[in-house]
Amino acid sequence: MRGAESPSLPGFLGAPLACLPASVAQRQRASGQVRAVPATPVAGRRSSSPGEVFAEVNVDLERFGARMRDEIDFLGRECELNPPRLQQFDAWGQRVDQIITCPAWKRMKDISAEESLVAEGYKRRYSSWSRVHQTAKLYLFMPSSGCYGCPLAMTDGAAKTIEITVVLRVTRGGTETIARELPDGSYSLHGFKWFTSATDSDMTLTLARIMAADGQIKQLDGARAHLISAEGQGIACIANMLNISRIYNAIFAVGSMRRIVHMARDYATKREAFGKPLKDHPLHIQTLARMEVQTHGAFLLMMETGRLLGLEETKKATEQDEHMLRLLTPVIKLYTAKQVTFTFLPGAQCFPTMGEAFVYTGQMLMDPGGGRIHAGCHRRTRLSHER
Repeated sequence: MRGAESPSLPGFLGAPLACLPASVAQRQRASGQVRAVPATPVAGRRSSSPGEVFAEVNVDLERFGARMRDEIDFLGRECELNPPRLQQFDAWGQRVDQIITCPAWKRMKDISAEESLVAEGYKRRYSSWSRVHQTAKLYLFMPSSGCYGCPLAMTDGAAKTIEITVVLRVTRGGTETIARELPDGSYSLHGFKWFTSATDSDMTLTLARIMAADGQIKQLDGARAHLISAEGQGIACIANMLNISRIYNAIFAVGSMRRIVHMARDYATKREAFGKPLKDHPLHIQTLARMEVQTHGAFLLMMETGRLLGLEETKKATEQDEHMLRLLTPVIKLYTAKQVTFTFLPGAQCFPTMGEAFVYTGQMLMDPGGGRIHAGCHRRTRLSHER
């Protein structure tokens, strides 16, 4: 799965990237990303991690990169080309509200379980470094996942929420949902839930107000639920799920940034203009260099956040580590959500008209760009931290 050796590029641009995939063909993008930035060794050298852990992790990343190239990238494209649809009524006019997804989407669910994309963070085979391993795999997976990273983020967040016995979903949405206690100790949900994530999941975590004696029942029609947090503490505990979601947003953004940099660099070695390859034009190389600096910096910030999360979950974090994790989690989500746009626009321009015609490039810009509005408004997040 080794790509061709990278051509000599001017200045520091060639330094962070040891190898490039042989072409920008979809089959080679993912595997090239494994070799281009040695994710776990970079984080390991910076954090003095045991070398044997990262040697083992690198073997897994190499294997996973090959699977990305040979299988997952194709499935991701199928997911993009065949989005889910809502079937509200059956042939007899009965209301069914069934979400129909393509076979590739269902296969992504199997692959995610086979590769332990969520479970890796909770098995803790490598103690605190398990989150670093998981972050590296998600970094490779998410740009080719057809947005399957979204239900993975919800699954991971739900696991963390249950692990520390709290409950979540949308902050304001919970005020419109009523929980009525039943004789067996469970609750029936009533009301209107206007927003949800991972709608084809097997279970749901939601916020709801426990109904007082004069409460009214409407709409949700009695869905069965179980209380897993202290009464009145749902919103206070919402940050656990939101924080995991924000980290996933950042991983998606950084992985997508790396993908467009790969493609632009490779194209620069093959496209000729004014009698020489684009890589030999200083102005073009300046554009690539600026993209690389932003991407490599975002990558290191992403891996550091994963490292701090692992320390916090294994009770090895210092007080300063905990404060840094609390600060970095919303910041990296906010910063990379904007970075990915600013990297993609010049990246697409590196392909001239081909960049405009290449549908995949547009999809790559649109999907991670959604991080700007997901899991918290930027300005409100800033005000929260100032408080």
